[in-house]
Amino acid sequence: MSPNTVASEPPRTDRNGASAPSLPVGPFRPRPGVLAARALDAMALYDPRSERYLTLNPVATRIWEGLQAGEVPKGIVNRIASEYEAPEVQVRADVIAQLENWLSEGLIEPGVAVPPSDGARDRVEHGMRAPAEPAVVQIPSVFRCGLTIGRIKRSLRKRKFEGTLAWIRAEVAPIPAAEDADLELVRALEYAVAMAGAFYPGRARCLEQSLTLYLLARGQGVAVRYCQGVQLFPFVAHAWIEYRSEIINDVAEHVKHFARFPGQLP
Repeated sequence: MSPNTVASEPPRTDRNGASAPSLPVGPFRPRPGVLAARALDAMALYDPRSERYLTLNPVATRIWEGLQAGEVPKGIVNRIASEYEAPEVQVRADVIAQLENWLSEGLIEPGVAVPPSDGARDRVEHGMRAPAEPAVVQIPSVFRCGLTIGRIKRSLRKRKFEGTLAWIRAEVAPIPAAEDADLELVRALEYAVAMAGAFYPGRARCLEQSLTLYLLARGQGVAVRYCQGVQLFPFVAHAWIEYRSEIINDVAEHVKHFARFPGQLP
């Protein structure tokens, strides 16, 4: 069998004798890099390769979660049919259609599930350790912050979102980070970035400002966390920075409305 061939069950017929679509055998998994955030009984996906968001209905959400857990398609069909007390033939058709759609869009691929990461695990995997001396945060000028915003915006245009994150990871990977920097100094750094964003020609959105703040702080050994999430109804995407579980460039009352994606930067 070719590596790109998707195995399926033998063809079936419905009660009228017509052939029914074959259910792929699997297993399948979400393509690494595709982010998922659950909100109530729905879910949002973000595909950094195509830079687009998708909203899943409750049934599609249950299918996606089954793939994350390593379930094969037949198991997903049986579980959903039982949970919703729905006819298996209808659930089977819905699962087939959804899998074929996700495969054609490159959102899933053959293979076993890879558990989603979180910020804490990302920090451990990237070897974060406390430096010997407490981090001393230098507050850059508003002009330098503006230049960094410009670098981020150019990278997003040239490398797109996925490539920009890879570039930032490479920039900060050799730098140990810790949470011993003074919180007020981190807030002062955020203020300089916010001022640069306000004066920047054109628009510096939450994404550009958050990536700029992350790069400037993490580049000095400050263990800030880049966060990204979505609000489904109405649909809004958002990015922000946290340090010591404190929200730095937003407020808790606003952030609490967003379902978080897994961590993407160390």
